[in-house]
Amino acid sequence: MTIPFELPVRASEASALADLVFQMGDGRTLSGELRQRIGNRLTALGFETLTPYPGSLQRDPTHQSVYYIAADGSAAPDTQQLLLRLALASSPASGMFPQSVLIGRMRPGGGREIIVNSIPFSPSDTRHILTFAEQVDRAFLPRPQGAQSSITVAGSHPENNFPAAFTAFRDIHRRTGRNFASVAGPYETCLWAAIRAGWREGYNAEAPAIVIAGSSEDEITASLEAVKDEIRRAPGYTRFTAALPVVEAGAGPDVEGRFHQVLSKDDADWVIAEFSSTFSAGEAHCELSRSEVMRLAVNFVRGLKLIEEIQDTIRLARIQAGFGRMFDFELSLAQAESSTTPRELLFCLHWLKSRGRSAQLAAPKLGPRVSHSDLSALAAVARYFNTTLSIASGSRPSADFLAEIARATAGRWNCKISEGLCDAAHVEWLAEHLRA
Repeated sequence: MTIPFELPVRASEASALADLVFQMGDGRTLSGELRQRIGNRLTALGFETLTPYPGSLQRDPTHQSVYYIAADGSAAPDTQQLLLRLALASSPASGMFPQSVLIGRMRPGGGREIIVNSIPFSPSDTRHILTFAEQVDRAFLPRPQGAQSSITVAGSHPENNFPAAFTAFRDIHRRTGRNFASVAGPYETCLWAAIRAGWREGYNAEAPAIVIAGSSEDEITASLEAVKDEIRRAPGYTRFTAALPVVEAGAGPDVEGRFHQVLSKDDADWVIAEFSSTFSAGEAHCELSRSEVMRLAVNFVRGLKLIEEIQDTIRLARIQAGFGRMFDFELSLAQAESSTTPRELLFCLHWLKSRGRSAQLAAPKLGPRVSHSDLSALAAVARYFNTTLSIASGSRPSADFLAEIARATAGRWNCKISEGLCDAAHVEWLAEHLRA
């Protein structure tokens, strides 16, 4: 423990914060309502060098007389993002955050002696963020949301975009009771933003998009192994998006020959038997001809087998890291050369489901002037497999286009926000216009 020449916050303000937390928190359950009441009282104190985030307040899991709270300190020349440890002097020392800085030992109002330490807690302080989320308050860890509609916020400045997004998610949740929270970016920054926002309602943290590249089998294998290594390094993400590698088969008399060339005999026999049936997606019925099944198989089977390997790697990595086997997986066909047809989407989703995998989300490639019937047909196929349609919002989409998505998907969608549209006002605008 060190004492710097310049403290990040005034000791008197840290003392007042600790005194209020102990007065209002001791012997009570730390509920959202109590945190809000503490926050209201803190606002009235008029701090000049300290901006606490009361939603982050949590007791130490072992010592009930120790509290943690995220805060900004502006007593030094540069504002510092901190985690404050508020503890009674009688509490045992902890090695959970070894780089803490002593703010002071105080007796507010001449009462109990309190010790306040500060811990660096910016988005780059990854070890401290992980320690807090995994050992102090696991409610801040992301969790899969399955079929729940969501608005996914990304952007090149997540340290700014994510706090604004959680502010919008909070306002939407308070008004409507619906939780659309999803963020895509560095894992620890996702946690950091959720902690400072006090967001315990659940959210998805989406990993960087997975892309398998290469023009030869050796290049594809090397790309796949690199992807697997990335997954193993960050298993805490709860949503993974993979672009489906597509080999365009085209039409013509050689499709059957290519089908038997690309697939083994066992795979070829299985595909013909598995897809020779009628699929009913709502009011739409789809029956694939033998030649169409072959064409789709030539186009997609190689990529789908890579997707299977990716899903198996994600599941094993999460289990080994203690996060459990569940995660949300998005199959993206948005990189294809042509717009996704309902039959193509059906083939891919049925392949995964029938082989023990599934896609909770699917991102089709949409044409520049996608029609209501096209959107409705894609959404119907997605619902048939209990999958949510995922759509990028593009530049600034029109209200009519968003209403069309809401109608076609019956209110079940994931909307991804493009760079430059990640402010809280735009998130709320999207939520308002995507209501079914």
